[in-house]
This record gives sequence, structure tokens and C-alpha cells, in this order.
Amino acid sequence: MTPAPTGKVYTFARPGPAADQPWTVTAGMGVVVLLTTSGTRASIVCTPGSTWPGLATLNRTTLGQGLTVDRTRAVGDAHWTEGGSTQAGVAHVTSQLVRLGSVDDRLRRTHTLIGTLHENHETLAAVIDTTRETTTNRIGHLKHTRPELF
Repeated sequence: MTPAPTGKVYTFARPGPAADQPWTVTAGMGVVVLLTTSGTRASIVCTPGSTWPGLATLNRTTLGQGLTVDRTRAVGDAHWTEGGSTQAGVAHVTSQLVRLGSVDDRLRRTHTLIGTLHENHETLAAVIDTTRETTTNRIGHLKHTRPELF
């Protein structure tokens, strides 16, 4: 039996596909790290079968405006092909963007997509990945600071 390595073990990151063009993951996993205009770092995970629509396509969408890509990284023996359904790719990325940033940012993005925050708070909480209590609290705050959302 081979003994476990001693000391520091470092695995070099493998670059992923270029983020400016669309591509579809065929095996493994690709991770795209985004920098939003507010400076918040986030990652979009593309699993096999999902499409990255390309940065130019995303920048033309309501939630994708101002996004910049720091880098992409290939994970788990990732393979990809050029192209794919950009419409499906935009939907895939949008569903992840709604869950990024502060709860107020998430609620504003949700409002941008559906035009209202008059939804069941438990349902909204599930959409934006937080608790119903937090959602209710932040909506109460936004009603006073951002009444145009209501």
C-alpha cells in the first residue's frame, strides 16, 4: 500500500473554455467565475448537458448586464463542445444569478424577472435560497426603502 503524501499537496487548476462564446459541457463539470458590477464574486456551475451562452449573449439580458468573467475552470475531467442552445444557457445562468448576492439583491433580481414581489414568502424564499423569515423581514424593509418594487 502506498503511504499518503506528506506536506502540502497542490493540484493545478485546469483552464476551462473561453467565456465569450457559447459552449456545452459533455462530461465532467465546468465552472465559470463571474464578477458582477457590484464587485461580488460568484460562480456559475455548468454540469454535463448544460450550455454556457457566451458573455455577449448574457450581457444583452436584463440580469446579465455588466457581468464580467474572471476565468473558467475545468473540473472532473470536463469536456465541452462549441455551441449549444443559447436560450437554454441563458435560462440556466439566470436561475443561478437570482440566488447570488445579498437577500435584497436577490429580491430585486426576482422583481426584475417577474415584475412583482407579491408572492408567497415561503415560495420567494425557496427561489432566492433563504428562509421565509428572512424574506419577510427584507420585504418589510424594502417596502419602506424601495416602494417602487410594490
